[in-house]
Amino acid sequence: MNAIKKIIIAIVAFVALVALISLFLPSEVTVTRTAIMNVPAKVVFEQVNDFHNWVNWDPWQEKDPAMKATYEGPEAGEGSKRCWESDHEEVGNGCLTILESVPNTSIKTKLEFEGMSPGFGIWSFEEDEGETTVSWGMKMDMGMNPIGKIMGLMMDGMIGPDFERGLATLTALCENMPVEEPKPTIDAKLVSIESIPIYSIKDSAVVQDLAAKMNDLYKEIHAYVETVKAEMTSPKLCIWHKWNPEGFSVLECAIPVAETGEGSETVMAAATYSGNAVTTTHLGSYESSEDAYIGLEEYIKANGYTVKGPPWEIYTVGPQDNLDTTEWITQIYFPVE
Repeated sequence: MNAIKKIIIAIVAFVALVALISLFLPSEVTVTRTAIMNVPAKVVFEQVNDFHNWVNWDPWQEKDPAMKATYEGPEAGEGSKRCWESDHEEVGNGCLTILESVPNTSIKTKLEFEGMSPGFGIWSFEEDEGETTVSWGMKMDMGMNPIGKIMGLMMDGMIGPDFERGLATLTALCENMPVEEPKPTIDAKLVSIESIPIYSIKDSAVVQDLAAKMNDLYKEIHAYVETVKAEMTSPKLCIWHKWNPEGFSVLECAIPVAETGEGSETVMAAATYSGNAVTTTHLGSYESSEDAYIGLEEYIKANGYTVKGPPWEIYTVGPQDNLDTTEWITQIYFPVE
């Protein structure tokens, strides 16, 4: 009996000691890990802000590749939700919801596991000279239960390594992603255009044949201009009636002249557009002019203009003048109202 009494006293004393110790333990526990990534904050933020991307770096997805995930709400950002089901003892069933999302700066989440109080995740992204310091943290309320508080002491060791592994995978993923180069700004402006006479030929070609087609058309127009003894007044130009990178593009190559006659079976006597136009100067090869077109379209939209016809290009300096493509000068126009 004395032995049993001593055991009972020892158990009561242990429980009392645990309860006493727990009084001095915090009920709230925070686990945080940090990594420095050699990419802009935008790149990392997009991987975290969209739950569909988590499959590429989530440490719990790595533990159970067979984990079944479902998605609710918006595609990304505040209100989006990811739930999962797993038979893996370290993964289980749960849901993660984005409560707050500040672009390229911070994300707050709510983590819910079956039979447990929710935890709240905190992500921060601090960019400095192209590098981003990424912090991934989790706050949990262990309640006032002594056992829960003592369990809180072990949380850092339990989930900290998972955070470290996830951040390491996220770092490798982001640093090996192709980073989109910022589009250069363009110097666009609205101008008033006067019509000028031209001799032109309208034709079509696929993208890979455009250079050869344009060369042939300009040769034919130039020969006709010499035949009729017309005076060339400015650099050649091309009106792009239809641009189709996957099929046939329709173009009209032209040479401006002082005045036109009747034309021929293939060469048309025509005149250029007259009215308002938005224009910019592109420096470089013709293949690199996409950014100039995108910039002009954005400028048109931002200023409330409406495109009222096909764009055209004037080749101020081209391959006939200089073989160095960096020296080529192309003036691009969109007719607008």
